[in-house]
Amino acid sequence: MTASDDVRTSAFPWATVIGWTALLLAGLAAVGAGLAASYAVDGARDPQSWGDLAAAVVLLYSTVPALVALPVAVVQARRGWAPPWRTRTTLVLAALAPVGLVALVVVSAFS
Repeated sequence: MTASDDVRTSAFPWATVIGWTALLLAGLAAVGAGLAASYAVDGARDPQSWGDLAAAVVLLYSTVPALVALPVAVVQARRGWAPPWRTRTTLVLAALAPVGLVALVVVSAFS
C-alpha cells in the first residue's frame, strides 16, 4: 500500500475490506468461468457427455459472485476508494462469467 492509497481509504477503512473481498469473489468467478470453458470443450468433443450442461451450471453459479463484485469495482473506481490496479483487475475477472453466460446463451440460441 502506498501513501496515496492510504490517503484515499483512510476515511473509509471498510472500503478496503470490501474491495479485497470483491477481488476475491471476482477471482472465484474467473476460476468458475475457466472451469465452465473446460466443460464446454468437453461437451463439444463428445456430444453424448454432460459437458454442455455442466458448463451451463458452473457458469451460472460463477455468475453470482461476479455480479456481487462488479458493482463494488465500479463504485470504487468512480469514487477513487481503491488503487486503479485493484479495480481494473476486479472488473476484468468479474466480467468473464457474465460475458461467458451471454455468449453461451447466444450460441445456444443460434444452434
